Amino acid sequence: MRILLVHRYLDRVGGASCVVWNLAKELSRDHEVHVLTSHVGEPVPGVTIHRVPAVQRPLALAVALTAVSYTVWLFVIGARLRFDVVNSTVTESLRQDVITSYGVHKSGIRRRQLELSPKTWRSRLRNLAKRLIRYTPLDVLVLAIERINLRRRGYEQIIAISPGTQRELVAEYKIPSDHITVVPCGVDIDRFQLPTDTFRARARARYRVNDGPAVVTVATEFRRKGIRELVVAAAGLVQDYPGLLVLVAGRDNPSELQALAEQLRIGNHIRFVGRVPDLQEFMAAGDLFVLPTKYEGFGLTILEAMAVGLPVVTTRTGVGELLSHDRDALLLKDPSDTEELIAMMRELLGNAGRRRALGAAARAFAERMTWRHSADATVTVYRRVVNYTASSPARSTRLGG
Repeated sequence: MRILLVHRYLDRVGGASCVVWNLAKELSRDHEVHVLTSHVGEPVPGVTIHRVPAVQRPLALAVALTAVSYTVWLFVIGARLRFDVVNSTVTESLRQDVITSYGVHKSGIRRRQLELSPKTWRSRLRNLAKRLIRYTPLDVLVLAIERINLRRRGYEQIIAISPGTQRELVAEYKIPSDHITVVPCGVDIDRFQLPTDTFRARARARYRVNDGPAVVTVATEFRRKGIRELVVAAAGLVQDYPGLLVLVAGRDNPSELQALAEQLRIGNHIRFVGRVPDLQEFMAAGDLFVLPTKYEGFGLTILEAMAVGLPVVTTRTGVGELLSHDRDALLLKDPSDTEELIAMMRELLGNAGRRRALGAAARAFAERMTWRHSADATVTVYRRVVNYTASSPARSTRLGG
């Protein structure tokens, strides 16, 4: 098949951009793959890239112009290339054959309105502003594009990256269940390997981890990812584990959480390291991975941590719905329950054998969740679209040949 993947960003790291990169790589083994994008962090070998210039700021304008420019490209230039399948996200284009949904923005706004802020005056002002101004300009644009594509049937099939995303699509837009296929994200098990003792020692030296236990986590939105709860939990553990170190990687402003750590007198136990150049090396520095996240479309870093062989403590959202508690990982019932989080972390910190067993189970789970599996499941959806539209050529959303 001749396949076109559409996404503004293409890179080997990140969220959706990483998914598109790895999917393109796997699909290109058996198919002719093209990617329509505006920003390329790392090219994909064997894949044809079509760049469309796009602004990055302000974000609302960038989203609007991207949707329009990509749609025009598809109809003017893309039509001449006669793709069998065009696969976009909900907001990248106004016409495609397959939509991959990483989450539903309408549900995201609802969660944002219910979110409780930390009790600081800045956070209170932010929360008040969010309640008074329910929709930002970005929200208005994203919701408009989302409604056009989902309510007006701007697709043949939808791929949801998790069962939770599938439920949101059905609840918010009444999408028929036979229009949605859940295809979980994968993990590159060759890149995220079990670390050798030498590699692990080098990683711990790089991140200045001493003999005490190290907890690692990765987050770009600290509030949603439960990093505040992790800091509070660490405060409840340092008396029993005085050498405990929590390493937080990711892009967000840590100032409030650093202040909280100082207030709890554990400032030297919490370290925010920002964006890391090598995620596998960062994870290799840890003894366990903890992410008490409140919501995930999927949670790719959880799967990557499992591939490295780290025992995982997380919640029952995103990839967490695919995990079995106490077999694949330890799963919190309530992400805001710090006592439950402390108990699970204590169970692993105090028992090296338990950590090894859960780490081995984590790696075994990751080996069943490769990008090859994701690509094969995605191709099954593509073939359904191609076969259906061949028998029903009048479908107006059809962009392929």
